[in-house]
Amino acid sequence: MPRNKSARDSGGEAAPTSPTQAILRHLDKGNMATADEKEPEATEFISTQNLLLDLSLNMPGIPVGRITVVRGWESSGKTTLVTHLVAEVQRLGGIAVLLDSEFAFDSLRAETIGVNTKELLLDQPETIEDCIDEIEKTVEAIREEYPDKLVIIIWDSVAATAPAAEIEGDFGEGKAIGAHAKLISRALRRIRGTIAEQRIALVIVNQNREDVSIGPFGGSSAGSRMIAEKPLGFHASLIIDMAKSTELRKDKANKDSPSYGIMARTKVLKNKCSNPFGRALIMCTFDHGFDQTHALFQVAMKIGMIEKSGAWYKMPGYEGSFHEAEFDDVLGEVDGLEEKIRTESYKELWASNVQKRFPDLTGGGEPVPMPAVAPVEVEA
Repeated sequence: MPRNKSARDSGGEAAPTSPTQAILRHLDKGNMATADEKEPEATEFISTQNLLLDLSLNMPGIPVGRITVVRGWESSGKTTLVTHLVAEVQRLGGIAVLLDSEFAFDSLRAETIGVNTKELLLDQPETIEDCIDEIEKTVEAIREEYPDKLVIIIWDSVAATAPAAEIEGDFGEGKAIGAHAKLISRALRRIRGTIAEQRIALVIVNQNREDVSIGPFGGSSAGSRMIAEKPLGFHASLIIDMAKSTELRKDKANKDSPSYGIMARTKVLKNKCSNPFGRALIMCTFDHGFDQTHALFQVAMKIGMIEKSGAWYKMPGYEGSFHEAEFDDVLGEVDGLEEKIRTESYKELWASNVQKRFPDLTGGGEPVPMPAVAPVEVEA
């Protein structure tokens, strides 16, 4: 028969108020705690510098302390996205590390997007083993000097990084089946704890590959696959899929006219920090990356702040009409218009459960300021 306990036990300590508190008294509090004390949810984010994409993520950007995977076909805007993330981290005073396994970093374009290349740590590892070692050494060196600084590590790309066995061996088929995926899986298990415990965001770029296989009756069939797709999917908290939709040309009627950018479609395939499966259609120019003016215009149209009247657009509080190409001038003339669009978009376009996750953005506080992006001329 259980004995009755008073408000204090024999040791003079207060009796536990709940079963969990009673259990915690017998466990190591450093390892075990209640969920509200552990704070498992992501509380810090890095904006993509594109309002349409941030809205589709259902959070203010990619999560810090988690692994994000950006995947898609070639020329779909993957490197542009991670370059904007680097620029945003530098704007916030953080440190950016780029592991360029493709040996294709374009410093001039990065500078036009807003990256300070003098403050960007760049390495070009040849193997997966070198890449993981470099991540661990870099994080250790940064934390010795700056224990609390925001850090983003970009791995571009995992598909271009080969295992050491592949580099040192011959070109024979089937020498190391699954070696790439197994190494990636072991590597992520090794470094995910370091990332979660510190202000570090790891962004991994992956690419689609053509997969030609033999069908059950001898015929060949072509599909697509990704290097280490499954282990990356297991460990990532956020997966963004990107695809080219259309090319942007100065002369729309002439297919031979030079293109100055693309419209990229994005879809959130996995999101463990908020609602998944968000979609966006964003403008990406070759000169300045994401066109923030286009994103603000499209969002303003969605929430009804801009009304179309024939070939012109009107907005309450603004005298006269304007074309879409003139919206950048409107943003400069109307004080606080950008902040108003962002604040209203969070309230109108996010689901109620998402709004509860981010009360500061949906009316409970001041909106998060977004970075200024170099204006890009968009023809009507």
